[in-house]
Amino acid sequence: MLRHSIRGKLIVFLVFATALPILLSALVAYNLTKENVKRSAIEDNASLLYQGQINIVNYLDTVNKLSLQVYDESVYGDTLIDIILTGSDVEDATLDRSDVMGMLRRTYYAMDGIYQVFLHIDKSSNSYLYYAAKPYGPTKQDQLPEYRKWDVQAFAGVTHRAGTYRMIPEKEGRSTDVFTFNRVVYDIPRNKKAGMLAIDVDISFLRSLTDRLASKGEQVYIVNSEGKLIVGPESQQAQLGEKPNLPGLDEVLASSDESGYTAQQSGRDSFLFYERVRSPLADWTLVKSVDTDTLYRRERQILLLNAGVGALSLIVVVVATAFISLKFTQPIRKLIRGMQQVESGGLPLELETNRTDEFGVLSRRFEGMVRRLNDSILKQYRLEIMNKTNQLRALEAQVNPHFLNNALQSIATLALRKGDKEVYGLISSLGRMMHYNMHVGDAFVPLSREIEYVQDYLGLQQHRFRGNFRFSLEVEQEARRIEVPRMILQPLAENYFKHAGETLEQEGVLRIRAYLRQQPEGPQQATGQPDTEAMRPFAEDADEFETFDIEALDPEKDGATDRFGSEENVQSRPSRRRSELIVIVADNGPGIEPERRRELQDMLDRPLVFGQNTESPQIGLRSVGDRLRLYFGDSAAVFLSRSLEGGLQVTLRIPLYAAEEIRK
Repeated sequence: MLRHSIRGKLIVFLVFATALPILLSALVAYNLTKENVKRSAIEDNASLLYQGQINIVNYLDTVNKLSLQVYDESVYGDTLIDIILTGSDVEDATLDRSDVMGMLRRTYYAMDGIYQVFLHIDKSSNSYLYYAAKPYGPTKQDQLPEYRKWDVQAFAGVTHRAGTYRMIPEKEGRSTDVFTFNRVVYDIPRNKKAGMLAIDVDISFLRSLTDRLASKGEQVYIVNSEGKLIVGPESQQAQLGEKPNLPGLDEVLASSDESGYTAQQSGRDSFLFYERVRSPLADWTLVKSVDTDTLYRRERQILLLNAGVGALSLIVVVVATAFISLKFTQPIRKLIRGMQQVESGGLPLELETNRTDEFGVLSRRFEGMVRRLNDSILKQYRLEIMNKTNQLRALEAQVNPHFLNNALQSIATLALRKGDKEVYGLISSLGRMMHYNMHVGDAFVPLSREIEYVQDYLGLQQHRFRGNFRFSLEVEQEARRIEVPRMILQPLAENYFKHAGETLEQEGVLRIRAYLRQQPEGPQQATGQPDTEAMRPFAEDADEFETFDIEALDPEKDGATDRFGSEENVQSRPSRRRSELIVIVADNGPGIEPERRRELQDMLDRPLVFGQNTESPQIGLRSVGDRLRLYFGDSAAVFLSRSLEGGLQVTLRIPLYAAEEIRK
């Protein structure tokens, strides 16, 4: 759209000329500050992780020292270690239990974050637990084989859900995640395992340490040497004790460096900063994930500051450019809208311009030209409307003689009084015909009314020939509701009697059939006209070509009852949805010679020129064809052919879609 608009081109050019220098300066500033901000961010995160590593190591060292109090004889003398080594029974040594619980209690309260403390003594198979400020035990536990497989004196396990050590009923339930510091108690002179001490630490305490290392958009993890998660963000609580799905973690674990960082481009771009946590109890790695958006936050702030200044000037330039462009191109667009209005038929046109420059002159000249064009079009429309109106009136006048309807009614009444019902019926039929003819204002009527009219007409003719003539009307039920122009069937029926003469040498037969069907498929002519040559009921070299077998319309073959000469001659067949109405009028009269039939067909195919000589023996056929063409255009057609019995067959084709357009 902009490529074809003067306004768009002008705005784009001016904005490009002013905005390009501003954007280039912002881009240069961005590239200059990017590396500096990146280097500064890496140094800050490395320093922060180093401080976090020191805090975690100090915490682990404190826990380690607490676990060593079991050997601290300066506090306990020989009492606690003797209990562990000799395995004194609790029933015989109440003091032993007090000493053990005192040591566990002091360990429990020694520092923040300790969830519970557990001690098991091999010699006596007694277990002790200090949980929630309450002592439990001793409890006999003969089977604790797990710690006997440990090949280290002390270590920190992976994070897990806090257990009960089979000291507390399971129904109390546990919902706290902890990691356990395990220490094997040795009989030092003999280098023999004498028991084990377990200190469960709530990970919320460690998480409080790691949360201080992360800001918005950053995540901090603590993983062991196998990559299993010790502490992580709240969003990955379910992955505690398992290896997290963290791109680049394997690369960090495989690195021999004590600290560093790695960039990740898989998925969302990010940086992984890491710091090793070395302690006698644990070999952990502190990992911090920072996405690039967070890392370059300060960079963007500087860029936004620079862009703000440039944007302010850019807005001023763009607004001024747009204002100038709009004012300059406004009359052109107004003139274009006027042209579009004229193209869509919106006449007359008023541009209402007060400009005195070249645009004003152009608008006034165009408005005057459109005004003169509108006057010419209106004049032409009036002429065409009058011409078609006169044509229709003239055509209807040729086939609609006016009779004295009131006089006929009086005669019919007199015949009824005299007891002559046959005469009364004939005059009533003629009266209905006259009454139908007098309603000249109805251009369209349902096909059923046309059928009734032609039925009255054929009834009169049947009486005229006294048993030497019969007729049949076959109409689909749905076709009866289709609206058609008035007086299109009677002229076709009248042709039969006009050419048959005053007397019929043989029994006369006239059949009328109406039904709906789909339009023929296949290519149409380039002009948009229907392929009438392909649908004609005869060929140039085939005189005996028929389109419809008149015997095939015999009601007895269709299983219907055919009563000639009565109102029950009209048969209603099951309706079908079609796109055009087909009406066939066939007789067994003398017919028309092939050459003459071709001449008549050519006459019917030619468009009507109003004012030409219409005095023709085939005025009825010509009138029907011309009226169909006037109402429905060239999609409607009248075809002539020879019936099987040697008479004439007339086929009318009326497109239903054209009828809908005419009705609108």
